Amino acid sequence: MTGSRLLRSRDLVEVSPVQTVDFEEIRLSGNVTLEDTLNAFPQLNPDNTGTVNQSGGAGVLSADLRGLGAVRTLVLVDGRRYIPADVTGLVDLSTIPDGLVERVEIITGGASAVYGSDAIAGAVNFILKDDFEGAEFRAQYGETSRGDGQNRKLDLLLGVNTDDGRGNATVHASYTNRDPVFMGDRAFSRQPLLENAQGRLVNFGSGNIPGGLIGISAANAPLIQGVDLTNANGACPGAIQGVRFGANGQPFPFCRPTEQYNYAAVNFLLRPFERWQVSTTGHYDFTERVQGYAQFFYTKKENEFQQAPEAVSPTSSGQETGTVLITNADTNPLYPQALRDFFAANRSFFDSNNDGIFVVRSTSRRFEEFGPRNTSITADSFNLTSGLRGDLNFGEQNWKWDAFFQFSRSDVEFIQTGLLSRSRTTLGLDSILVGGQPACRTNLLGCVPVNIFGTNTLTPQMADFLSVQTGRTEEFLRKMSGASLAGDLFDLPAGPVAAAVGLEWRREEFESVPDEISSSGDLTSQAIAPRYNQGDFEIFELFAEFRVPLLVDLPAIKGLAIEGAVRQSDYSTIDTVVTWKGLLDWEITDWVRVRGGLSRAIRAPNLNELFAQPGAGFTGGVDPCWITSTPTAAEQQLCIQQGVPASTLPTFVPGASQGWNALSGGNPNLQEEEADTFTAGVVFTSDILGGHLRVARLLPGGGRGRDHTGQLTGPGELVLQPAGQQQYGLSLDPAPIHRPDRSGECTFA
Repeated sequence: MTGSRLLRSRDLVEVSPVQTVDFEEIRLSGNVTLEDTLNAFPQLNPDNTGTVNQSGGAGVLSADLRGLGAVRTLVLVDGRRYIPADVTGLVDLSTIPDGLVERVEIITGGASAVYGSDAIAGAVNFILKDDFEGAEFRAQYGETSRGDGQNRKLDLLLGVNTDDGRGNATVHASYTNRDPVFMGDRAFSRQPLLENAQGRLVNFGSGNIPGGLIGISAANAPLIQGVDLTNANGACPGAIQGVRFGANGQPFPFCRPTEQYNYAAVNFLLRPFERWQVSTTGHYDFTERVQGYAQFFYTKKENEFQQAPEAVSPTSSGQETGTVLITNADTNPLYPQALRDFFAANRSFFDSNNDGIFVVRSTSRRFEEFGPRNTSITADSFNLTSGLRGDLNFGEQNWKWDAFFQFSRSDVEFIQTGLLSRSRTTLGLDSILVGGQPACRTNLLGCVPVNIFGTNTLTPQMADFLSVQTGRTEEFLRKMSGASLAGDLFDLPAGPVAAAVGLEWRREEFESVPDEISSSGDLTSQAIAPRYNQGDFEIFELFAEFRVPLLVDLPAIKGLAIEGAVRQSDYSTIDTVVTWKGLLDWEITDWVRVRGGLSRAIRAPNLNELFAQPGAGFTGGVDPCWITSTPTAAEQQLCIQQGVPASTLPTFVPGASQGWNALSGGNPNLQEEEADTFTAGVVFTSDILGGHLRVARLLPGGGRGRDHTGQLTGPGELVLQPAGQQQYGLSLDPAPIHRPDRSGECTFA
């Protein structure tokens, strides 16, 4: 049973709280991927799903117990680790063949003593059919209530037993396809919203707009001719932030509050998805006491995410971000008359040394002509497991043993389109007249003269020249082997003393290869160019578990037992760590049981956290000086001290973006996370109610854990049954007691 390696029947004697989802629950859900079914249960928090995190990532569909993050939930298949989707080590639930799933067992609370690293919040174990015989074909179609997001799924399951009954072979094949839904298709998502300091939602957008923008500071605004940047007539409810360019290059003052760009509508609300799966399982009894078994899983999965068109600061080679060099901008016939007139009127501002090279700083542009930025991800993954298991007799005691080897591999290809090339921007802006017509000064890469100022000035030919496609490939390998032995040591008056011992070895490695364009640093949107990268680690573990019955059939003690487990893990990247658990099971009567315990769980840093290349990112929040934040007098004074002119405070609007740059990357010196978990509960079982009533008080370990740096941490957000808070639960589950009702477990915190 999930949560223990001891031999026991599938019932409620397991002390750790286990929730079971039967295959009928999965089948009747109508979902095409497993994460949608599991996330209906209150123990799980939607993390990476078909409708969450739509603007990034590899489309990994993960399980997240207690909202502690998917990396703190261990996913198993038949009690063993499964194919990792990427360098984070996460399992993509869409690669598990749902047509083969017999049931899913969910254990909450630290389980590292039983399964090793990552089981801080608990474990999700998918138990597969192992003796299916016959043929089954299923076809499924679905759509949203709005008539979009159509999905189609085909499943074929074939199973046969050998004539002598000693073996079985099962084959499962599946095809799934799902259409996208765009954020613009729903009223609640088509417009970006931002919560201001008063907790009110206000419309929000980007200052990177189509047609281009030249940012002009308040100090320089009076120097610009031909465009009124002073807001003398008060037409703009906020501050004028620069010059924008409309049709035919016509310049206008840019008023951020009213002219910001809606970047949400073209994003996916539901990502498109296509998947092919082939799985085989089998076992054969070589003797009455030795059985061989094997499993093979293959999945090819294609998905994509989409974002608003490229919004960057065009930059000429060798210049600071947002600075472009334009030759003869005031006379170039490539530019419409209105644009030439603007640069002519402001020649002293942009070409102060009068050499014909206009230095235009603080530029930004939304390249709608490129179309949306699209990232397509193709992932091929397979998992091969083979092993032997059997029975051993030690005197009158029967023991079971198991030894296996597993090989897993995931290959992922990323293709990105709609990106701006730095070198092509430099070439296209440096144009001269040849025979009275504009031409590139340097005819490389099929150069086309370009004009980036104006909503209709960038032709399809220009867009094709400026935009590039890039990508990278990632390969992840895992090799794993293990052996275990479980049975009864001896008998006590209260029952047999059960034990389990074993060892495991695991090696994980990855390789990331960016393409030439990406690694050259030519992408304007990349602050740091990626390079070839690789990394690996190994781990060797020993574990033991026991259960000792203490008392039985006494007044107020129908049964009393203790359980314990310990695991020692020796990593090549961190120190040797020890995890443990201690549990108590007190059956007072046939209908009342008290159970609970303590455990120490850990999470070792994964390959991404250890070896990820440095990368520049951007994070943000609400600018407290923004007029919509209604800053207090003290906050206004702080804003002035930070450089906001006092005269602009009543109408202050932040720049094109709010936030700050961040540099992140792997750290090979990271240490393990630790979590201490306390779980206690009371179970009432009644034939009258036809089920059981459970009251529990939980302190999940992640809320009292330590991160890689040794700092105390808690969950990043509050969810139902949030980690790190005391929780009191009350649930009524109908018979059979291992299967929940449709609503799952209702918890009152």
